[in-house]
Order: sequence, then C-alpha cells, then structure tokens
Amino acid sequence: MKTPEKPEAVDVPPNATKMLDVLKSGLVQLRAEAARIGPVTDPATMLATNELYFKVNRGHDLAKTLLDRLTAPLKARMAKVKALIQPVARDYDDLAAQLKRSAEGYVVAQAIAERLAREKLARERAEADARQRDAERAALAAKTEEDRKAQQAKAADAFVARLDLDATAPVAPTSVETGAKTTAGTIYAASHWDFEVTNLAEVPREYLCLDVKAVRAAIDGGAREIPGLKIEESFGAKGRAATKAATR
Repeated sequence: MKTPEKPEAVDVPPNATKMLDVLKSGLVQLRAEAARIGPVTDPATMLATNELYFKVNRGHDLAKTLLDRLTAPLKARMAKVKALIQPVARDYDDLAAQLKRSAEGYVVAQAIAERLAREKLARERAEADARQRDAERAALAAKTEEDRKAQQAKAADAFVARLDLDATAPVAPTSVETGAKTTAGTIYAASHWDFEVTNLAEVPREYLCLDVKAVRAAIDGGAREIPGLKIEESFGAKGRAATKAATR
C-alpha cells in the first residue's frame, strides 16, 4: 500500500505555527465531542449538536483568518508579478490576433477572387453560347433565304420553260435596202438584223408573255402558291337553263 506523501515544509512565522497547533488540537477535541454526541435523536442531542456546530464555525473562521494573514504578502507579490507579466502577455495576444486577422483576410480575399473568377467564366461562357446561337440563327436564316431564292429561281425556270414561245422563230428583220436599176429590173442589196436565243432565263420580262392556260391548269390541279402570282378564291352567281323535263 502506498503511503501518503508528507506535505512540503513551508516557512511559517512562529506565532502562526503556534496558532495552527492550537487549531489542530481544537479540531481533535471537536471530533471527539461529535463522536460522543452521535446522531441527533432527541432534544438533548439536538442542543449539544448546535453548540458543537458553533464551535466548529469559530474554528473555521480562525483558520481562514490565519490563512489570509499568511497569504496576504503572497497575494501582494502575485499582483506585482501579474502587473509585470500581463502587459507582455497582452502584446503577444495582440500580435496573435493581428496575424489571425491577416490570415483570415487573405482567405476571404481568395474566396472572393475565386467567386469573381467563376462568375466571370460563367458570364464569358454564356456570352459565347449566345454568340454561337446568334451565328447559328444567322446561318439558318441565310440558308433559308438561299433555299427560298433557289426555289424562286427553280419556279422561274419552270415558268419560263412552260412559256409557249418559239425561241427559234425569226423576227421580222429590220433591213435597209438600196437598189440599182438595170434593163432587166432593179437589183437590191439588203442588210438586216436577226437574233437567236442563248439563255431564255435572262431575257427581260417585258419580252415574255404569261401562259395563262398553264396557270389555270395548275390552279385547277390544286396549286395555291405560284411565285409572283396571287391566288384567291372568288364567288359569283352562276346559272343554268332549265330543261323541258324540269319545267313540266
């Protein structure tokens, strides 16, 4: 079994030591008296316990007074030591707080910079996507316009092909005649201009004529859109003579 360690010896003034011995001796006596009284069982033991309680409190007050008297110089020295060391400790605390604020500021700045970079990247991507969509729409519009023009050109070619023209028919020549009379008659030397069709699609419209029969045949066949023509349905009164069987 481990024996309890003895308390370390402390330098105590002689009068304090004497008072401490008195307190120890009094404590022994009070414990013996408490053992003699025992538990409270009747008014007599209640009265004895109250008297012992007041004696214990007086001993406690004396012990506390002795403690305060002995530690007062120590407390004064401790206050001086604190006054000497605490400012240095506070300076260390201030420097630590400054470093912490600096580190936290850097972390916050980095977080803000990263957020701004992400927002900028997202904005640039959105702008690039918008430009791409605009380019795709423009390309689609151009393709649509190109297809429309191609369809118009195709329709024009088909329309021209349906024209009832004799491209090879000569036109009445424009001639300038000069004549020389002889005994047999007059001899003429005549000059004139003629033409042939090389590309009917390039011939100006004023030299072409619309094939009305072909247009009406197309409409009767169900066509409702022909480039350059406006097709509308019109209504009018139409009658038919009654037959003899109907008049009877």
